[in-house]
Amino acid sequence: MDVPISGPILIEKGEQLAQELGHTDCKLSGGWLDRFKQRHGIVFKTMSGEAASAKEIDTSEWEDTLQKILADYSPRDIFNADETGLFYKCLPSKFLTFQGQACSGQKAPKERVSLLCAANMDGSEKLPLLMIRKFGQPRCFKGINTLPVTYRHNKKAWMTSSLFKEWVQKHDRRFLMQGRSVALVLDNYSAHPQVISGLRASITMFFFASEHDIPSAAL
Repeated sequence: MDVPISGPILIEKGEQLAQELGHTDCKLSGGWLDRFKQRHGIVFKTMSGEAASAKEIDTSEWEDTLQKILADYSPRDIFNADETGLFYKCLPSKFLTFQGQACSGQKAPKERVSLLCAANMDGSEKLPLLMIRKFGQPRCFKGINTLPVTYRHNKKAWMTSSLFKEWVQKHDRRFLMQGRSVALVLDNYSAHPQVISGLRASITMFFFASEHDIPSAAL
């Protein structure tokens, strides 16, 4: 079975073997690991990789927008939000192997949840995570009445415009009650609508520069 092996795993296994041999006070260090790898020709490799390229974008207009945001809002009221996928069953992509040995592994598990993360500029406030999964009532939630995240679901466990609107509306009401005016900085993901109806103007969205000119939208 091709299971990736990392340095901490190798140290833990070495300490386990030492215990079995009667060396109960054995505590292996990073130096031991370096010497072990050198003696046995073990190197650190990436299992698989993919070259990526990014298009060059004219950001001159965004620089002006950024200056306006910094002038009009305090750091505690400037938030950045973005989605990320969490493949919670994935193994490490880098592992220890012998020199000259082929670097291959098993097919990566596809189980994933989407997370929307948001925090303000000075790091004083992190909004609760929005988690999106495929199932409405997972077994692991049985008997749990409250969660530390906002949980939603759909067939693909992806962010959608309706879920994003709901999330923005919820925080718009909260910021309104706090008497705050907030700048929300986002990328141009298709699930981020430029205009969201029914808001109280406590949130203004600003979109990062892209190859398409998408202006900021006051909500």
